[in-house]
Amino acid sequence: MDANGVSVRNNTNNRKSLSFLFVYVLVLAYQALNDDIGQRNIRGNDVSEARTASSSSPTKKGLFFAYVSYLVYSFLQGEDTHMFRPHPGVWRCVHGSFVLYLLFLVFLVFQETKEQARARVFAFWDSNLISAGEDDAKMFPYEERTYATDCRVFTPEQCNLARFGSCFQNVKNTILDEFFLAHVLGWFGKALAIRDWHLLWAYSILFELMEVTFRHWLKNFNECWWDSWVLDVLVCNFGGMWVGMRATKYFATTNVGRGSYSGSSREESSEGVENHGFTERVIDDFEESSSSEEDEYEKNGQEGEDDENEMKNKPAAAAARSSERTKDESDGKKNRHHRRRPSSNFVRVARKSIENYILPEKGHNWYRYEWQPFKTPGRFIQCVFLIGMCLSFELNAFFLKFIYGIPPPHILNTLRLVLWFAQANIAIREYYVFITDERGIWKAQLGANAWLAIAAMAMEFLVILKHGDGLFTAKWPKAVVRCWLAVSAVIVGGLIVWQFKKEKERRVMTKTKYKNKKSDDEDK
Repeated sequence: MDANGVSVRNNTNNRKSLSFLFVYVLVLAYQALNDDIGQRNIRGNDVSEARTASSSSPTKKGLFFAYVSYLVYSFLQGEDTHMFRPHPGVWRCVHGSFVLYLLFLVFLVFQETKEQARARVFAFWDSNLISAGEDDAKMFPYEERTYATDCRVFTPEQCNLARFGSCFQNVKNTILDEFFLAHVLGWFGKALAIRDWHLLWAYSILFELMEVTFRHWLKNFNECWWDSWVLDVLVCNFGGMWVGMRATKYFATTNVGRGSYSGSSREESSEGVENHGFTERVIDDFEESSSSEEDEYEKNGQEGEDDENEMKNKPAAAAARSSERTKDESDGKKNRHHRRRPSSNFVRVARKSIENYILPEKGHNWYRYEWQPFKTPGRFIQCVFLIGMCLSFELNAFFLKFIYGIPPPHILNTLRLVLWFAQANIAIREYYVFITDERGIWKAQLGANAWLAIAAMAMEFLVILKHGDGLFTAKWPKAVVRCWLAVSAVIVGGLIVWQFKKEKERRVMTKTKYKNKKSDDEDK
């Protein structure tokens, strides 16, 4: 930071960024000029050649390099986050990608709601994804799958079949489903982001209730009871959460992440990169150890001098034996190193590389979150808001792919999940710092990544609300409506009673404090 409070990068980084920019401009110039020459060689009467050229049209290539250019800017000039493995620039690129995703959602909101207009947006990227036509079969080239066709656990007719038969064929098919492992990996990632058992269990159970709530609209949510509550909640979700929380405990620092008191959650979330880098921490530790050694030496005084004289007066033979023993040990280590198999060396190098460049540094800038949802009514509402955002992320994935007819294994679904997962790790940290700020949320500043995640979630909801008009015509089941009304009434009533109770306790404490102060004044 300079005298005016402006962030200034060192000269080495400036030279690197300018060199990188020069190389990138050369790449852009080569691609643009080469594409221009290729387009000139296309003859208008050659239909086959024109179709081949359309696969790499200037519009697609221009949008692609516009996206890459913004990522280059984010990598070189973007703001750092608290994430610095494998490199802080990776997380700056994540922020830049999410900004472009938000702009894409805004563009999508202003498209027409007709089937052809909805399909045309994604057909531009993948012509085989959605056929632009009036027929619903073309609009939805895949059929929604239901998991509640046969809910029997025991299938005796399958026991006497061939080699691959099983008396529990339905359970076996569900376990071997492609989404079974995805459930485990997904909840492992959610545990790394949320880092709290109470919120994770609430998230897991509420999502199963969301499936029951919206299964009259989406066939994917029709599942058997043992699939939802046994395989999903108790096996997949719990397994992923357990591994994730174990990893969190392994990498966590001894201190619990607290709210920011220095100005904003944005400053707090980025202080791990700016002020607590690995090099600075090693230097600080070295200086502390050096200063402590100097203090101890000055305190003991003569004892240190006596030890030094004693070391000088050791016999030469003992020193020679010590050097020979050290040499023999070093030779033995070298021989053992040469005797190692190449595969073991590769595993050792790979493990060290992963620990040093990919995994979080153990005991450094990895906090355990204490959300404390039952601390106050306000904190409960804040935690409910976080769980609501997470549930919206899950539900939006199903609604978006249903509206635009995107098959579940398509790369667009995977890219959205990866992008949201990367952004959520930064956003949840900033949101946690924001709500735990000692000054209160009205004086704290919400981090840029948390703000961006909330904005993108709102845009996804608007896209679903506008483009899903007319697709979800089934009426709400009365039992579902009544249950949620009852739950809402209980929660609102409980919060009101809780707030009155907290206010009463506050008044009693204020009166007690006033009486004690008055009695002390009288005694004086």
